[in-house]
Amino acid sequence: TTIAISKFEIYYQRILEYLSQNFRTATLESTAQAIFFSKQYLCKIIRTVSGKSFSNLLAEVRIEKVKQLISENSYSLEIIAEFSGFSDAAHLSRTFKKITGISPSAYRRECGHNK
Repeated sequence: TTIAISKFEIYYQRILEYLSQNFRTATLESTAQAIFFSKQYLCKIIRTVSGKSFSNLLAEVRIEKVKQLISENSYSLEIIAEFSGFSDAAHLSRTFKKITGISPSAYRRECGHNK
């Protein structure tokens, strides 16, 4: 029903706010606890509103933070990976390319930072 969808959209915004503020350390469990929903219900909200899984949504939130860091400074990918919650620069690079279609270094060149 329309009411259920709008309620889900409100919950989804709360989830996005939490992930945006806690992107470095957020997990499915910590997010569910913070929003006061079960993990299953949280996943249902995300899937219903966005069509994504929790892990895909979290990766997209992290990549948005990475894009901001790349465009605003010349930190190394190792430092950016550590700051943004990725296990290492290689994991960051794979995820970045999967989501954006280009490598972090190509994105950096587009932004005018050549480090």
